Amino acid sequence: MAKDLQLTKSDIAKYRQEIKELDLSDKSEILEKALSKINTMINNPKLDQFQLILIQELSNLHNILIKTPHLEKSVQQKMVFALQYFLKGEDDIPDEIPGVGFFDDLVVIDWVIQEIKDQYSQYFQA
Repeated sequence: MAKDLQLTKSDIAKYRQEIKELDLSDKSEILEKALSKINTMINNPKLDQFQLILIQELSNLHNILIKTPHLEKSVQQKMVFALQYFLKGEDDIPDEIPGVGFFDDLVVIDWVIQEIKDQYSQYFQA
C-alpha cells in the first residue's frame, strides 16, 4: 500500500526547497535522534513487512552519512532531510496512526533514495 502512494508535484517542489535550505550544522543531532527512533521501532514486537523496509532504508541512509562524510553537500542535505522527515511525529500522516502512520515517511525516503541512486548506486545495491 505505501508503495502505491506518490508525492504530488507540489510536495516535491516544497521538499526540494526545504532540502536546498537545510542547514547541515544539525546533522549530528539528527543522526543521533534518528538512530534512537529506529532502535525504538526495532524493539516493537509487532513490526510488519512495510515497517521493516522503512527501518532498512533509514538505517542505510544513516550508515551512509556516518561512513562517508565526504559526500557532496546537496546529497547530504537530501539524506538528512529524509531522516528529519522521519523524526517529525506530526507530518503528512501522523506516526501515531496505527498501521499507516509511517507510510508517508517511506514515500519520502524512497523519493530521496531515487533522487540520489543514480549518482551513488553502490550504496543502494539489492
